[in-house]
Amino acid sequence: MSKYSYEEKLEAVLRVIEEGMSHRASAKVLGVAKSQVQRWVKRYETYGPEGLSLHNGTYTGEFKQHVIEYMHSEHLSAN
Repeated sequence: MSKYSYEEKLEAVLRVIEEGMSHRASAKVLGVAKSQVQRWVKRYETYGPEGLSLHNGTYTGEFKQHVIEYMHSEHLSAN
């Protein structure tokens, strides 16, 4: 089980993306390292909201399909 819930991660990410809060300030609100919030933001930007619920690199087929569809709809590359 994750130390931080999906909702906590999402709130931290949205503070950065939507409110323009710094990674450091958002991390301080939750009591987590700045680097952790940076990773969450990167996952959110790459995989969408579902990226915040990933665990140890294990991805379901449904999730992989969603990522491909999301990348296609947002015109994102694999790089």
